Amino acid sequence: MKKIDQRYYWEIIPPQIWKVFWALFVALAFFLLIYFLYPFQDVFEFDPDEGQNAMIALMINRGHSMYSEIWSDHPPLFPYLLDYWLRIFGYKIQTARILVLFFSSILLASAFQFLRNAWGTWHAVAGLILIVLLPYYTRLSVSLMIGLPAIALAMFALVGLQIWHKKRSSVWLIISAVALVLSLYVKLFTAILVPIFMIGIYLDERNARNRHTWFYLPRSLLVWLLAFVSLVLILGITLIGPRELGQLVDFYVRSAKVESYLEAAKIYGINWFLRESLPLLSLAVIGGIYTIIAKNWSSIYLIAWTALAYLTLLWQVPVWYHHQLLVTIPAAMLAGVAIGQSIATISRLIRTRETPALLGSLAIISMAMLMLLLVVRLPVTMQEFSAHDALLERERMFLVRSSNHATETEWFVTDTPMYAFRIKASVPPNLVVFSDKRMLSGHLSEEQILAAIAEYRPEQVFIGRFDFPAVQAYLKEDYRLLYERGKRSLYLRQ
Repeated sequence: MKKIDQRYYWEIIPPQIWKVFWALFVALAFFLLIYFLYPFQDVFEFDPDEGQNAMIALMINRGHSMYSEIWSDHPPLFPYLLDYWLRIFGYKIQTARILVLFFSSILLASAFQFLRNAWGTWHAVAGLILIVLLPYYTRLSVSLMIGLPAIALAMFALVGLQIWHKKRSSVWLIISAVALVLSLYVKLFTAILVPIFMIGIYLDERNARNRHTWFYLPRSLLVWLLAFVSLVLILGITLIGPRELGQLVDFYVRSAKVESYLEAAKIYGINWFLRESLPLLSLAVIGGIYTIIAKNWSSIYLIAWTALAYLTLLWQVPVWYHHQLLVTIPAAMLAGVAIGQSIATISRLIRTRETPALLGSLAIISMAMLMLLLVVRLPVTMQEFSAHDALLERERMFLVRSSNHATETEWFVTDTPMYAFRIKASVPPNLVVFSDKRMLSGHLSEEQILAAIAEYRPEQVFIGRFDFPAVQAYLKEDYRLLYERGKRSLYLRQ
């Protein structure tokens, strides 16, 4: 019998399948790495937003409506998705964090696929590593917060648009538009990509059709806009409704007029949060130069994304630490371009023994910046994988005492909703979101908290993040102090 060439089994698999396979492999590898090695299971709370997001999903499960009952200043898609996820896998904070880890894995797979399509495997691997080394990336991959899932969907939308530029299939335009709409309904800050995508589609079609007039409206742009606007309206009507839409707008309009809120929000701007990423941003600039020199037009999207995100956050108040990912993730991908191109340039210079010119100088600078970045970021990222005792003694003692009365607790008023979620108690819908932003802007007052306590007569009250002297005085009448440590107090109704 004729011996079969073993390479035949590999050659029959189309290259497109291999591309998808490696992207899926990246997603699965990162998911398993974080799930088994990152100590997130016993962390009480990475951020106060975790408790709020978990509590919103629990209140939705118990029949309360977003906006009309549950106060929120964010779009509603993620709470509904989280509710369905927890219904299937159980109402535990660890389970909820796995949903965010799933989105983080999608983000890395999408970024890997984009760079591999545009540049090559080594560029994609470099970009992947640099994203994982970003400040807070691994932590936010298991934090129940909405920023990273929104960016993941936006990155998937970008990959869809990249494939459309190559294949010219309207299906990919629609996929891109749908993914971007879903991203917006998770968190609105990815709206910066809407004009970027529209301009990219328009310029590509204008050049392809050799239309020199600026008043040309290509069919592909109409398809993308039709899909985008249609889904925006459908989800807006079904998930929010015309009556509740005003709540989303009202918060930002009223907050912009509160001087104390604006002053407090300006303490830390985006430049302060980006200070740890200066080596990476320098690499991103070099990656942008390589992109322009190589005329790799699909990577112009990354340049526009990084620049517009930075300019938007430069003027936005407030800016929180997790907002920086909107800038640093596309910047890390551009930095991956710089590393990939620098490796190729240095290899060529070694072979030909040429004198370094512009590209050679950029390559040497890029490798020096990479070494600096690895020295600064690699130990910090690896340290995050060491065991935490994040369920600190103070949380453990409060949680044990609160859990002892869980069966007799229907309502729980707290400025730390994670306590209520962990014992599966309900929170007055108007007090689910107990954020610094809401307090500073005047959208939540001590009078409203007192009114909620009087109306719902909660069995437990926990105050720990904010000072409420009037609430503390009121609680002394009908509640007894169950446990106290520092400024943190747990009360039980008598």
